Amino acid sequence: MITDAQAKTALKAVIETIYTSGITEVVNFQLLPNRGIGGVFRDGNNSFRFSIVGRDMQYGPIDPQDFSLPEEEEEVYEYMVEDNLESRLEAEARPGMAAMLAAIETLLSESSSLPEFQAKLAVAYPDLDGAELERVLGQALFANRLAGIFDAQEGD
Repeated sequence: MITDAQAKTALKAVIETIYTSGITEVVNFQLLPNRGIGGVFRDGNNSFRFSIVGRDMQYGPIDPQDFSLPEEEEEVYEYMVEDNLESRLEAEARPGMAAMLAAIETLLSESSSLPEFQAKLAVAYPDLDGAELERVLGQALFANRLAGIFDAQEGD
């Protein structure tokens, strides 16, 4: 089992691209023999088994006391991770990007020439808050890296 907190947080972000009802914790996960990742996550009082192989994610409810990995014969819900990554990135990046663009647009409207705007932007740049955008892009890059690793392992 992998217990690294940072890896669990990053994996939680990947699972949330499909499961949007609010994950409270990734309980555990491990690399599976089929080159995927499997484990258990919770959303409040409910527990779910999940497996991610390539760009396919499956999950299904389990008994809260049972934290074993997904079994192939159990009924699970299939979703395509790839279909949701782009729309989620767009939605989550929008607020951070909008805040930065609003500040830049204000500078532009207050400038009478391009050189004046360039000078104002150079002064204001260190104060532009890109933390939220950076967080979202970091999660997207991690998800993309996982997908690339799976594709390479599967020969896609």
